[in-house]
Parts: sequence; C-alpha cells; structure tokens
Amino acid sequence: MKVLHLFSNWKFTGPADPAMVLATALRETGVEISFAAGRTPAEDRGVMELARERGLPLLEGLQLRKHGQPLPWIHDVRALRRRLRRREFDLVHCHLPNDHAIAATAARGTGVPVVRSLYELEPPARRRERAAARRSSALLPPTDGAARRLRALLPDRGIEIVTVPPALDRARFPSTTDRSVREAWEIGAEEFVLGVVARMQRHRRFPELIEGFRQVAVEDAGIHLVILGRGTHQVAVAHEPAARSGVGERIHFPGYIDPTEYPRALGSFDALLFLVPGSDGTCRAMREAQARGIPVIVSRRGLLPELILPGESGLLLEEDSPEAIAAAIRELRRDPALRDRLAEGAARHASRTFDPAEAAARVREIYGRCLDRGAAP
Repeated sequence: MKVLHLFSNWKFTGPADPAMVLATALRETGVEISFAAGRTPAEDRGVMELARERGLPLLEGLQLRKHGQPLPWIHDVRALRRRLRRREFDLVHCHLPNDHAIAATAARGTGVPVVRSLYELEPPARRRERAAARRSSALLPPTDGAARRLRALLPDRGIEIVTVPPALDRARFPSTTDRSVREAWEIGAEEFVLGVVARMQRHRRFPELIEGFRQVAVEDAGIHLVILGRGTHQVAVAHEPAARSGVGERIHFPGYIDPTEYPRALGSFDALLFLVPGSDGTCRAMREAQARGIPVIVSRRGLLPELILPGESGLLLEEDSPEAIAAAIRELRRDPALRDRLAEGAARHASRTFDPAEAAARVREIYGRCLDRGAAP
C-alpha cells in the first residue's frame, strides 16, 4: 500500500507534528509512506527537513503553499495528477485545507481515494474546502464532537467519518518531572510554576491570564508564571501587562525554546494553563503537558473540553475570566493531593488517547476500506 501524505506549509506549525507522528507510525505498520510539505526558504529549517530527520521518505517537486495562489496551485494539481495517473500512489492523505483542495482536484478521474485528517472542532467553512470534503473517501476528525458536526454537514454522502485522536510522540514526552531547567529561570525547585505555551497574539487572552495569576501571586510569594513562546505583538499583549501587574518579577518570558530542549522545559511546570487554541486546534502543547503528567487548566473554547478528562486529567473553567482563572490556580496550588491525582490521570489519559500506534492501526483499516470501495464519486 503506497500512501502520499501532504502538508501544505513549510513551517513547523499547526498540526505539522501530529501529521509526521502519524505518518511515521503508519510506516512502522508496513505502509509505504511518502511525505511532502511546502518548500522551505533557503535560510530556514522547515517541515521537510524535520520529516527527513525523522526518517520519512520525501516527495520533492510540489510547492504546497499554505494558501491557494493560482500559479502554484495549478502547478501542484498538474504534477500530482500525473503521478496519480501513473499509479505511483494508491491513496493520498491530506492534512491542511490547500493540500486537500489540490489532492481532491488532482485525483478526479484517477480512481485514487483521498483521505483528510482534520484538526478543528468546526467542519470546513469555505466553499473550496467543503467541495474537497465532498470529494473525499474518508474524513478523520480529532474528536467525537467534531465528527458529529461533520456528519451534520455531509449527511448521506457516503463519506466515511471516523474519529482519530491526534497522535503524540510519547517517547519524546515521558511522564516524569524535570526541575533542572528552573535554575536558568532563577526559580527554586520547590516553588510552584504555572506554565503557558502559546504564541503571544491579541486573541489569546494574555491580559486576562496575567491578571488571574496576579490575583493569586499577591497572596502567595512562592508562585511563578512562565510563558514559553513569542509573537509579533508580544510586548503589548503580554510584556506590558506583566510589567503593570506589580508581580512582574515572578512572570518569566524565556521566549522560543529549541525543540530539543522543549520537553525538558515543559517538564518543569507544576500545571499548564491553556485558554485559546492556536493554529493547531488540537492544542498540541496541552496534550504534551498531559503526556508529561502535568495537570492542565483549560477553557471551554474549541476542542479543549474534549481533549481532557475534567476532574481526572485537569480542570475545566466554566468561564475564562481572571477570577475563574485565579480560583483554578488556587485550587491546584493549595491541594497537593489533587495535583498528584490529576497528574496521574493526565499521563494515563494521554497514553490511552493520543497513542500513535493505536491511531496508525485505525487509519490503516480506514485505508483498506477506502481502497476496497474505490475513489469517491
């Protein structure tokens, strides 16, 4: 079985990691995988380079832009159609809207099925994305809630819709604590660290989370907030609110963390706060924190409520106001037994739900059914 995975972006962002983890796990089951992503600018290191480092066989020759600019889009449709007509691949698996549109167009008349992994709660909204969905053999939403929305959008279309939770590299995120990186942040090993991993963007409610932290920090001198990431508006969005908070000396901004060091940095947290999904609707940092055995505090936005077990792997906020955020932080800070129970539940939930071998086995079965049925009409 020869399967081509497409990822129409060169940046390691959004669902790039789940896409590569799934492709790697499928390869380990015996599927002959090829992987293609956007062309990386000469001075950067992108998804194709990371895929090569992970041992994935690469397909060159496609531009795979994030957005559907006419000339690159036509080039990719024609190039892919030639390969599909020569039967170089039995099936195409897509991960982003533009590569899905390219594959659904290129595969018409070739008999090659198209499968798409989805990474958001809501189904595709744009006209071209919905057209590609209707020409697919299978759609793989990340949660049951997302699957219900897809079925409502595509009733009686004969498209297989199967929930496949996003895969996570468990070997990279073991459920062990690691306090070694705290020394660089000038935080004691016994102090409480609330972590945030997110790009500092205006819509991600950094002023609210900083105010929620402030309400606890003025009462508790042993608590720190560490924000990993960067962003175009990071000064206005996060640095200035932190400076005005009165507890700015306990709000730390290490910036961007190299991927090789990131798991260790994540393991230094006592809890992780995640309020607004970013470019990856499956909230990779929040799932990675659970894998490391870190209790999470999440809002009801997007897929977040479906990616934790409330009361077992983390706390679910009824609202993401500063007062509600502060109350959840206090609860975890003051109750070590609760933290320990949630930590064990988080690691157990991640192991059971985001296992790449389980995802690969499920997807391989879907491939087989798609090939038995043939391409979608």
